[in-house]
Order: sequence, then C-alpha cells, then structure tokens
Amino acid sequence: MPLRGLIRLMVSGGVLVMVDAGANLAVDRVAWFRSALEGSTGPLTDEEMHVLTERYVNRDAGTAAAECVSFIAREDEQLAEIKAQRRPGRPPTTAEEQINQRKEAEQREHRAGLWVPELRDEEGREKLERWGGEWGGMNNLKFVRVVKAGMIKASSFPPKGLS
Repeated sequence: MPLRGLIRLMVSGGVLVMVDAGANLAVDRVAWFRSALEGSTGPLTDEEMHVLTERYVNRDAGTAAAECVSFIAREDEQLAEIKAQRRPGRPPTTAEEQINQRKEAEQREHRAGLWVPELRDEEGREKLERWGGEWGGMNNLKFVRVVKAGMIKASSFPPKGLS
C-alpha cells in the first residue's frame, strides 16, 4: 500500500480521528534533521546539506555512528524476522510486501529529491530549532528537495509530489 494513500484510523477518547501516515513520516524526518544539528551552529553549505542527507539515508551499523540505523533500512530487522518465519517456497506476506513497497518509495524519493528542511540560511535553522515537533508547526519552516545527483531545489509545505 503506497504511503500517500495510507490512512490510519485511531480511536482517541472514543472519538474517531484520521491520521495521515505520510504526515508522521514527515514529522519523523524533520525531527531527525533537528537532532542531527544539535551541538553545531550556523547555516549549512550545499555540500553539508548533501552530506547530511546522505547520512540520513545511509546510516548503518557499519559506520562510526553505530548507534544510528538507516532511516530507509529501519525496517530491515523486522523484514528479516518475517522472512525467517515464512516457510520456504511460500509467497511473501502482506506485511513483507508493505515494507518492501515503503522502502522502494523512499529510495525513489531519494533519487528524485528527498524532502528536507532548509538549513542553508540562519533563519531556517533557527525556525527548525524552535519547532515544537508537531505537524501543525511545520508550516513555519522552509523546505527543499535534495536530489541524490547533486541539486538542491526549493520545495513547499506540505510536500506535494516533487514540489
């Protein structure tokens, strides 16, 4: 099931609330970038934006930051468990297919331009540091798409396709 079409229903105090799973992914992503900047100051250069984006996508246990797990590879352990439980010769389970589809969608986004907060100016960085960690507060932030091939393109909030 594509992330864009995934709608989750949650019951909160007996009231039905609709939550867009894509919004949760966006909040998690922006929160990761905010935590990655802790202890540093000033705006980032284009090269630093690319390095930080690559670090976000390619973090794994084999790097110096062994405590980090790749955002795209965050479900690899769960996927391995599901595969181990499945009998040989059986088709993939629904959960396995969903994880693979999410990973493929994230890889495509990274090739086309990963949607991240704008950190190349002091104002954008300060706004990110003051951000309250919620979807509603993200409209005050600026965003860009960092393309794996090297470009950085302006984007908008909320993310719409390849805006």
